[in-house]
Amino acid sequence: MTDFDENIFADPRRLEGDARAHRFDMLLRSPRTAVMVASLPPGETAARRDATDARADRVVYLIEGEARGSVGGREQSLDAGQLLMIPAGRPFQLTNTGSNRLLYLDFIASETTEKRGDLL
Repeated sequence: MTDFDENIFADPRRLEGDARAHRFDMLLRSPRTAVMVASLPPGETAARRDATDARADRVVYLIEGEARGSVGGREQSLDAGQLLMIPAGRPFQLTNTGSNRLLYLDFIASETTEKRGDLL
């Protein structure tokens, strides 16, 4: 993780390794914003359909791959370059529907990102 006060630049391409495993890494964090990069193997799901985060709005940006996003019961197919908005308190799910890894950024905005271990 990069502390916001130390460095405001991060490279999401640094998430390397086994493309068959769901991996994520904190890129940047300020007192009210966190940015993670995640890699999701084909067919895998990043969150349960009933997962919620009552404390934070989230925006997911797909860097590479294809996905199916579900927010509050509404579903949408997504490709690289598209965004998914997840308002606080809404159930959500993100599934890799492609044949290659899904690489995405997860932007989290809340009153505080301090002491949060359940960002995904």
